[in-house]
Amino acid sequence: MSLKKSIVFILVLALVALAFYFALIKDASAPNIAPANSPDVTIPSGWATDTNDARGFSIAYPDQLTPTTSFQSYYHLSWAWRSGASGDQSTGTRLLAIPVYRVTQNNAYPRYYDAEIRIGESANPYDVAHCMDNNQTGRGTATTSAVINGIPFTVFQLADAGMMQYLKGVSYRTIHNGACWAIEQLSAGSSYRDDPPSPNDISDTTLDAYYNGMLPIIETFRFIH
Repeated sequence: MSLKKSIVFILVLALVALAFYFALIKDASAPNIAPANSPDVTIPSGWATDTNDARGFSIAYPDQLTPTTSFQSYYHLSWAWRSGASGDQSTGTRLLAIPVYRVTQNNAYPRYYDAEIRIGESANPYDVAHCMDNNQTGRGTATTSAVINGIPFTVFQLADAGMMQYLKGVSYRTIHNGACWAIEQLSAGSSYRDDPPSPNDISDTTLDAYYNGMLPIIETFRFIH
């Protein structure tokens, strides 16, 4: 091989090695970015959409439901911005509640029942640091994860019972724009039953249908910025 060809060959090898080196540097420094939020969410016919431009999210629901920004309190469920939020250190914001079914009865089962979706958010450093903790009160267990419209969430199963009352739910949590977000599927009720049963009793099958029917609503949640 001539000297000229040898020099060209060495230069080609050097360029290939340099390109490979920069490719490795690029891969090593690439940030771990969450999947992009889906711009298209299919909204069923007859549903309304609640869009909060200030907080940057939207969610859809059957148009016969009436969202509210206030949270009710029950024996095992407080009105805090998310379930299990602890005391004075947690200062999140109650953004939206979508009551799906509520009933109160004096002489039938259940004495009360509430099925609702809650959305809360907190930029408090304490809440952000403990966003993925075991619900801070020990009532929730992080068992799995989920992706809602491209955003990964840690999923907590919620359960508590006592004094013939109970809480059941799922808390979906993520950190977005430096804040902890909680989208929660909740049911709180009384487990007391009269003997003999009342003809006005509502079956657990019916109550469970309301509870399970909240998931399609949660699946429409998305961040808009």
